[in-house]
This record gives sequence, C-alpha cells and structure tokens, in this order.
Amino acid sequence: MDIILIFIFAVISIGLVKGSCPSTCTCDEVSSGSRIFCNLTYLGRIPALPNDTSHLYLNENNISDIEEHAFGNLTSLTLLALSGNPLNCDCSIFAFWSWLIERSTIGTTAKCSNGTLVTSLQSAVLDTCHPDNCQCFNGGKCVAMGYELICDCIGQWTGTFCQESQCTSYDCGFGDCYIEPVNGTAQCLCGDRYVNYCPVNDNRHNNMKKFQRCKMDIMSIDICVLFFFAVVSIGVVKGTCPSTCSCVDDSSGSKINCSSKYLERIPPLTNNTYFLELGFNNITEIDIQFCKEMPQLHTIYINNNLITKVPVNTFVDCEQLYRIDLQYNKIRSIESNTFVNMTNLFYL
Repeated sequence: MDIILIFIFAVISIGLVKGSCPSTCTCDEVSSGSRIFCNLTYLGRIPALPNDTSHLYLNENNISDIEEHAFGNLTSLTLLALSGNPLNCDCSIFAFWSWLIERSTIGTTAKCSNGTLVTSLQSAVLDTCHPDNCQCFNGGKCVAMGYELICDCIGQWTGTFCQESQCTSYDCGFGDCYIEPVNGTAQCLCGDRYVNYCPVNDNRHNNMKKFQRCKMDIMSIDICVLFFFAVVSIGVVKGTCPSTCSCVDDSSGSKINCSSKYLERIPPLTNNTYFLELGFNNITEIDIQFCKEMPQLHTIYINNNLITKVPVNTFVDCEQLYRIDLQYNKIRSIESNTFVNMTNLFYL
C-alpha cells in the first residue's frame, strides 16, 4: 500500500514539475524532451507547455501576439515552428524578437503577417520599442502602438506620461482642486469639505483653525505654542503652497498645480516640489536658475504662456528634470547649449 501511494505521489509530482500536454495538442516523448504538435488547432495564443518541450509545432493557427515570457521556461527548446500565423511585427513583437535573437540555436519559421522572418527584423527599427524608452506614471502601462510605445492611462489620468489629471482644466471656483491619487479624479476642497464646486471663498487654513481652538484651552497653552512654532518652522524650511495654486504632498514631495490662474510670473514654490503645472497662464519669463531651490523637480508644464526666450542658464540646476513642456509659447529660438548636461531629460 505504501509503495503504491509513493508511486502515485511521484507520478503527480513529476507531472506538476514538468507540466502536461495542452488539451488541444498531441505530444510524444523523444530523447531530447517532449514534442508538442499544435498545428491547425485554431489557437489564438501560446498555450501552457511542458517545461521539457524540445520541439514545438504551432503552424497554421491564429496567433497574432506572443506574450512576454511565453517560452521563458522552455530551456530545452531546439525547434519552434510558427509559420502560417498572422504575427503582428510592431512593438508588441519586441519581447519575442529579443528572446529569439539571444537564442540563435533555436530553429524557427516564425514570420510576420507580411511574410518577413521575425529574426530578420532590424534592431534599429525595434530599438524604439525597448521598455526603457517608455515611462508612465500614476499606474499607466506601456502598450504598443505601431513602432512606438505609448502610455495607457487608468482612470481620469491623461497626457503623454499619464501625469495630467482633471485638475488641469477643472474649475473649482474659490476652492482648491485636489487630485484623487489613484484615478486622477478632481475634487474641490472648500475649507475642510470636498465638493464639486466652491461658490464662495470658504477656504480656511486648517493649521490656524487648530491654533485658534487650541488658544481657548488655557490648560493646553504650552502645547499650542509649541504646535504654532512647529508649523511656522516647517513653513520656513519647506516653503508654503502658493495661495492661488493647489498642492498635494506624497512620499516623493509636492505636486503643485498652478494652471489657468492668470499668473504673470512663477510664484515662490516649496523646495520639495517634484511636479509642477504652470500651463495656460500669462507668464512671460522663467527666472534664471529657478530650479536652485527645487532639487527634486523632474516634471514641469509651462505650456500655453507668453514666454519669448529661454536664457542659457535657466535650467542649469535642473539635474533631475525628465520632462519640460514649453509648447505654445512665443519662443522663436533656443541656444544649443541651453539643456547641456541634463542627462535625465527625456521629453522637451
């Protein structure tokens, strides 16, 4: 009895480790491993395969996209037959193409829908499809769009890198626009209430309210004084949110939205600012070395303003800047060394 149980357990264990033959295919064993025959089975994707697969026949199916790591566990694979499938050879083929190039010993008939062998695709064309060339924020994912990668944003996040929220164009009246961080939905903050619109100026400073309430309790006077000076001290070190803008603090620092506020110049900003929206204002110039007090700044939108020139030393301290949007200003020319040594700059 014990021997039988051990035998059954061993068989099951081997099956779990090795994997089983796909239900729509036929399989046999050879000395090099498993041969899997899935020709003409109307497959639309690569099925789960035994880890010891050495020969894989997937001819004449409906496979158009091959998922990343589809063949990652097949260390014994020596032949991959994929002819007669309508493979998309845009950026979605990059992972499979890279995998094949690194394994030149695998014989394959994989062809694009236009008849081009996948292994003959030019690296210069597919280099733009490398995942390192795509960076999406706020939960966005890189997806293939022809021979480029774009960000597929979630919720209400928009923009090239999923960094634009509803607050970019949302009217909160007298309130501040607050971005719901998960899906980018806009809400208006009126004092301590979240509503859709603030019809009157009811935006009070919560810290001052706490201080005023605190003053009424004579038994807590020492704590109140300490709290007040702590608030003031933090404000001096960190800086305060501009009164006309909305600010959200997270683990990375401050995200500040000053778009559509009729600003004529860039206001004083908190020194932990890492994301700054200044679009759709009347700003005419950017202060030279304005990044000096904001070492973490990596994104700035200053589009749709009245800027006419960008002095050479404007961004000299902006070493972390990843994106600068200067579209729709009145700039006619920019000196060639204006953005020199900005190694992180990806989008201009």
